[in-house]
Amino acid sequence: RKKYKEIRERLEEREKVEEEVANQWRANDWIVARGEGDDVPEVLRWTGQIKNRNITKKESLKVAKWLFSHREKDPDTSIWSHLLLYASNNFGARNRYVEWAYSFLDALRKYDADI
Repeated sequence: RKKYKEIRERLEEREKVEEEVANQWRANDWIVARGEGDDVPEVLRWTGQIKNRNITKKESLKVAKWLFSHREKDPDTSIWSHLLLYASNNFGARNRYVEWAYSFLDALRKYDADI
């Protein structure tokens, strides 16, 4: 009985470690888009793969601060709409701002502990 409990505890610990590893950020040159459905925020509507621009931590922080300052000024507008405004104003063409938006979200996951 004691041995069974010990084995079960080891397996549970191993599962926790495997889950943590699976949830960790991984560097990718390409990001798979979420599609163009109504359930996808407008700033992310795209199909296929998107080039990851590998946004820096400094740029991520700058944009996060901009988003939160605009969200405070206009709390009724969704964060996705603020992100669309920033991306479209700074990157022009739809394909460029969608690429940037996905890269920004990837950077947020990458720098999660630091931002």
